[in-house]
This record gives sequence, structure tokens and C-alpha cells, in this order.
Amino acid sequence: MSAKVSVLQKPVLLDIELDDIRPMDGQPRIVFDEGELDQLGDTLTISQEQRITVIRNPEATSKPHYELNDGERRWRAAKKKGLKTIEAIVVPYEDWIDRFEKGFRANLGVPLSPYEKMLSVAKMVERRGYSSAEIARRTSIKQVTVDLYLLLVKKLHPEILKLLTPELPPEKRLRLMVAYQLTRHSHAEQLRLAPQMLGMGEQQAKALIRVRTHGNVRNTDGSGRKPSEEYFAFIGMLERVRRNATVYSGMGRDVFQKMFSSRSSEDARLSIRDIDEAISSLRKMRGHIAKIKTT
Repeated sequence: MSAKVSVLQKPVLLDIELDDIRPMDGQPRIVFDEGELDQLGDTLTISQEQRITVIRNPEATSKPHYELNDGERRWRAAKKKGLKTIEAIVVPYEDWIDRFEKGFRANLGVPLSPYEKMLSVAKMVERRGYSSAEIARRTSIKQVTVDLYLLLVKKLHPEILKLLTPELPPEKRLRLMVAYQLTRHSHAEQLRLAPQMLGMGEQQAKALIRVRTHGNVRNTDGSGRKPSEEYFAFIGMLERVRRNATVYSGMGRDVFQKMFSSRSSEDARLSIRDIDEAISSLRKMRGHIAKIKTT
């Protein structure tokens, strides 16, 4: 392979035909926003302040002779706008994994989605053998997040992973922490549970898993929401109230003193009233639940 590699030793600026360039195989970015490409294409017709970078494919005998290193959004935008050529910096040849890692660290101009980062992290482990700590050091992604990405790729069924892609509308997509709840279950269970968890928040997903893995909840007579749906909504509400109340109650008296120092006494009175009403409502709910005879 070394005998075929380009002898280019330093970058060269060229005006290259768009159809003489192809994207980098398996690059980190997967999703391209069409609206953003339209806007970018408009700017490219005026000026191209940031050039794309390419390598010359050492084995190409016909078009395309070049492969993108960085700038696929600009290349796509130029093609969509109908431009014929684009200014490109031809850089010395590098192995694919070296170029991939550089592109990942640079985020290719626009931040990658968590889904794209997850797949990129997995590729770096597979091709480089990096530890999660090394990836965190090289990419500035927190190690706990890197570990989460690797766990999802390792534990989730491939079809479940596809449900994380940002190309899907929110109501048909799995959220990252919802998908994490599925890693504790078999692939068969994942395939059974995931369709019911699309668009859900983490707490709702936890509640659904508890119900679905310990017996189904009976339906109502057909009017309104199912008891299970009411339950998921109720659990989600309680979790938000608990979490927020815990944060504010832990702030201490001095924080509230500063918070209300520039407010009127009426503001303080109304806040106390709202707290009392919330406590009263929570007590009523607690009373109802305490009297329930569970199976």
C-alpha cells in the first residue's frame, strides 16, 4: 500500500469539481439538516471563507479522485445549490482511522448528536483499542458519558440502537437515558418494550418497565386514558416535584434571603400559599394511595 500512497508532502489549494470528490466512508456525522444545507449553500455562492479538506485517493484511476477529510456539510450544500466546483485544500494522505479521529474531535464544524458521538466512540474502541479514559482525554467528553455510550452499543439490540437516531421525530425516538433502562434486559425483552417507550421520559420508562415486567395493568371501559398511562404520567409528575423540591430545599436559608430581599412581602406570602397548597394536595394523594388494597 505504501508504494501507492500520494507523495504530496504539504497542503495544496485547488479548485476541484464537486463530482470529483466523494465523502469519507463511515465518517462521524450521519444526519444532515436540509434547512442548514440551504442556508450554507447561499453563503457559498457569495464566498467560501472556510475551505474543505480532501486527500487524493491513491488508488483512483477515474472520478472521483478525491475523498473528503473535513467539510461534508459544505460539499453537500454546494452540490444542492448547483455549484460545479469548490475550493479545497488537498492534504497529505493519512489512514482512515487517523482522519476519522481528527474529524470526531473537531466535530466537523457543527456539534455531533449524542447518537453520532456514541457510534464514533464505539468505532474508536474497535479500531484503536482505546480505553474509555483515553477517549475522554482525547475528545473532552466526560468519561461517564463515554462509558454510557459503550454500554448502549454493547448491550442494546441493533434494531433498538436505530431508534436513537435524531433523524426520527421525537415521538418515534428513544431518548438516551430511556434506552439505558433497556440495557438490563434481554434482547427479546428490549424488542418487546421499546415500541411502548418511544417519546417517553426516563421516569415514565422506569414505571412502564416495572409494570410490563410484573404483569399488565387492566384497561378502562374505553373512555379516557388507560390506567397504565395515568400511572406513568403520575409517576413522572411525582419525580419532577420530588427532584425540584429537593434542589430548592437544599439551598439553605441564606439563598432564600437573597432571593426574596428585593421582592415585596406579598411575593413571599404568595409563595408560602403555593407551598401550602402543594403540600395539601400531596397529602390528599398520599391518603388515597395509603387506602388502596394492592394485589
